[in-house]
Amino acid sequence: MSAAATREAQVLKSRTLAQLIPSVKAVPGVSDVSRDTDSIRFKYRDKDGDLLTVAVMEVDKQRIVALLILQVPGNNMIANLASANEWNGESFSHGTFSYCGTGSDDKQALVLESHLLLTGGVTEENIRDWLENFTTRINRWEEVVTAKWRQIPTDTDLLKNGSHPLRDALAGGFGKGIAQGILETILGGGSS
Repeated sequence: MSAAATREAQVLKSRTLAQLIPSVKAVPGVSDVSRDTDSIRFKYRDKDGDLLTVAVMEVDKQRIVALLILQVPGNNMIANLASANEWNGESFSHGTFSYCGTGSDDKQALVLESHLLLTGGVTEENIRDWLENFTTRINRWEEVVTAKWRQIPTDTDLLKNGSHPLRDALAGGFGKGIAQGILETILGGGSS
């Protein structure tokens, strides 16, 4: 069999969750791989020893997605937005992106996500490398998130206290009153 024919035989033409399981299990640091009707879930232990759940799902016939949903404190929406924004602007985010969302019980969450395009077919090696890239980004992403939580006061403190560089930056030179209004609008209420 020629090299081209061998490569062609390795390309997954139809993608099912069952076909992804060997690739998921081959990623370093992955454990407890399970499958339900619409996703594959696995555990990944971060550098702090926390066991995080990652889901891999087929979005449509052209792509699969890996995502990690991190439940976050409910009073840190500004810090969460800032951390997602910073992550998305960093060169080390390598094929991942972050955004604010909701987790279980409609609690605030930060999401780390990556997509793999399947058009034309992929090999098990492609899938394994993509997932390994995703899992290697988790620790750095957590560092960005926790740094913002330490740097930016809680939403309530931003509303209550006088001047803060973030509030002043949001004001864009027009004054703290406008920034206060923006923060109150974003957070859905006033200071109390």
